[in-house]
Amino acid sequence: MIGRTAKQVLTVEGMSCSHCEQRIEKSVGALEHIRKVKASHKNQAVEIRYGKSDTLDLARVKETISELGFDVK
Repeated sequence: MIGRTAKQVLTVEGMSCSHCEQRIEKSVGALEHIRKVKASHKNQAVEIRYGKSDTLDLARVKETISELGFDVK
């Protein structure tokens, strides 16, 4: 699966614990075309994997993270 995916990494500030990571992973993971989400509060980053043939709605991803109370850079 990973071989047929593209990756986008976002800098996300405001995560302070694993619960923050889980909230982002669950919410972003529910969006269309998203195959895998890995958030790291230590790195202040969110890695998103989606199908190479799919179009990632980056604006929607950022909006979803912002609605959770985090700052997307």
